[in-house]
Amino acid sequence: MNEYCDYDAPAFYNETLHKARKSHKCCECREEIKVGDLYYNCRGVWDKKLDVYKQHLHCWHFCRYVNKREYSCVPFGCIGYELNKEDERLWNGLISGNAEVFVDGTGI
Repeated sequence: MNEYCDYDAPAFYNETLHKARKSHKCCECREEIKVGDLYYNCRGVWDKKLDVYKQHLHCWHFCRYVNKREYSCVPFGCIGYELNKEDERLWNGLISGNAEVFVDGTGI
């Protein structure tokens, strides 16, 4: 979250990196997180309700890239819907396997 978000901050929030022991579904690209893949497990309490979101490593990095920008605040599960044209091009490349961008020094 940043100063441009008009969403309520969670009462509790934690992100942990895991290696999948079973398959999961990424909340951003909606694709499978396969057994053995690294993924982020993001947990938080919003409106007195615990929510858990799982993201591929590359989806997690892309979300951080977008949310670090000025005037940007994209909630979990909405990255594909709230992008400017350039970010949309990068996102489509990422989910199609043709990404050529680097975020925070790590390859997507």
